[in-house]
Amino acid sequence: MVALITVFQFTFGFQNLPALLFRSAPAPIPMATHNSTSTPPSSKSSPTSTPEQELYARVTSSTPFFTDLSPTTKASWHPFDQLGSCSVENDGLHVMKSAGTREATSCLTALSQELTNFAYQIEVTIPKGNGGGLFFIDKKVSEAYTLDISPESNTYSFTSLKPNSKLENLKQDTYGAWQHSNILTMIVVDTNVYLYINGQSVATWSGSGRVLTMYWIGALGSSTQKLGVDVVFKDAKVWKL
Repeated sequence: MVALITVFQFTFGFQNLPALLFRSAPAPIPMATHNSTSTPPSSKSSPTSTPEQELYARVTSSTPFFTDLSPTTKASWHPFDQLGSCSVENDGLHVMKSAGTREATSCLTALSQELTNFAYQIEVTIPKGNGGGLFFIDKKVSEAYTLDISPESNTYSFTSLKPNSKLENLKQDTYGAWQHSNILTMIVVDTNVYLYINGQSVATWSGSGRVLTMYWIGALGSSTQKLGVDVVFKDAKVWKL
């Protein structure tokens, strides 16, 4: 099984996280044009109707607060460190690093305002590397939360990185219904985080003990053997609930 916690640890860097979270954020992103006729992503099978699936359908069928990495919207994404690079191209955001530098790299951008009760969704394709995922940063307490997938090992992981550099694996399990491109979604309601892969609920976490907020959103690419990484992201969406 891929060591996803180690991957995320390399990405953020224990010494650099607190300073990074409190430095000046990238310039706020102008609101993208909304498409009120957009439909939720589809999956190969129809999930059983549950409260989690009903929440997903209700959120993703509404108009997003923010959209990016589509043919008409391309915001500025910034490397989390100097070892990786971010390139917005016609097919989406490429999160890249060269071989031998370390295991993972990531890119992030800032929203125009801090949110509570929100959803963040992005589509990921992994042409080069072992894993990819999305994350958001809670600026109030300097915590980052990530949903990371590794189709090669049939696993997903939900982790948090705290300001004391403590990395915690909150959820990890196997998943087998991978597609060529996979849609990852996190829906956050008060203290609860609902996780979805390709429109299907995979886990719920309620351990924060406080209301979570989001200001920065990010995309992560990884390779556990320090090989080159080129993970492509598109159709980023954020909803205000």
